[in-house]
Formats: sequence, structure tokens, C-alpha cells
Amino acid sequence: MLLGHEELRFDHRAFYKQLCASMPNRSASRRLIANEALYTCGTENYNIYFVESGYLKVSLLSQSARQCLLDICAPGDMVGESCLLCAERLETVIAMTPCAVRAIPRAEFLETVSRHKLVEASLQYLTAKLLEQQQIVSHFVTADSEGRLAATLLRLARKLGKPHQGRLLIDEKITQEELAEIVGTTRSRVGYFLKRFRATGLIEQPSPTTLLINESRLDEYVQSCL
Repeated sequence: MLLGHEELRFDHRAFYKQLCASMPNRSASRRLIANEALYTCGTENYNIYFVESGYLKVSLLSQSARQCLLDICAPGDMVGESCLLCAERLETVIAMTPCAVRAIPRAEFLETVSRHKLVEASLQYLTAKLLEQQQIVSHFVTADSEGRLAATLLRLARKLGKPHQGRLLIDEKITQEELAEIVGTTRSRVGYFLKRFRATGLIEQPSPTTLLINESRLDEYVQSCL
């Protein structure tokens, strides 16, 4: 059964604030310009990062060197938690916009969550991310590319969108190429599907860089694709 949005909800920003309040003030923010890499696949890195401002994209290269865009990280999101298992990065993280991130060394993170009784909150955070990833895999298995695009837009709207006239407004530019990487299809197909979504009122596009998402209608459409 597909988990609903309410079941996946976790206040990650509150967790981040709680974690930062419990940590010694040793780690400074790192600022990235647009298209600058936070880290790349194959490098060793023992830090967990939290996004303070801006947006990052997480990508993975397949064995055939094809890029797959796994996720877009927003303020309050954690990235790089795989260092809890191994230091070598399997993914590449690049700034989509100018952004600031806070680096927390793995040992310091583990010490802080243990000392300040944040183990349960940390597990809830990581479990929420795991459930979201399982939902994404479910869409890839059960939906066609049009349904996957609809599910992707819904997920991004809930993550990045701001309430606007009864809709969710995504005002950070996400290109059709980036959407194609997430969905696993071509840019031309994404353009065709977006045109269909606009025609049926699932989305509106006030400008080339913004999207208005009709959350309830798009959610109904996503459920019908499964």
C-alpha cells in the first residue's frame, strides 16, 4: 500500500534546530555558488550536511555513465548521511542555487545525538527519508513515465512549494532536463506531459521559471496511476 503524505510527514526543520542547539558551535557554514559541487562521487568525506539556504541536487551515475537525479534538497534537509556507513561517496551533490550548508563531522553528530537524547529523533528523520525513497521506487515500478512525472511534481511541490492562491507555488527553476533525469525519460516527453497537465488544470505555469501545483487534483491523478 502506498503511504499517504500525512504518514510520511516529519518536521525535519525542527529536528535540525534541535540538533544545532545541542551542538558545540565549532562548525561554520559553507557557502556554495550555483553549480558548485559540495562533494563528488568517489571522494572520501566524513561529514553530514544540513542545508541552511538554497537548493542542492543529488545525482548518481549509472554504470553506463548516465546521470540520475535522485533528489533535490531544501533548507533543513540532511544530505550525506551515508557517511554513517562508509566514507566514500556514491553520489554527487551540486548546488542548484547559491546556498549555505553546515558540515557536521560524523563523530560529532553521533556524539551529539547520544549525549542529548536525540537518537529517536534521528531515527525518525532517517526513517522518513527511507519511506520517501521507497515511495519513489514504488512509482517507478507501478507507474508509467507520465505518472512518475506527476508523482515527482507532487513531491517537489510539497517539499519546495509555498502556498499561493490555493495552490503550491514552486518558484525555484527546475529544468525539463532535470525533471527528465528524475523521472527516467526524455526532455521532449517531459515537455509533452507538462502540456497535458496544464491543459487539464493539474498545474499552471505563470512564467517559464515557476509552477503552480493543484495539490489535491494532482494527488488524485497520481493515485489513479498506481
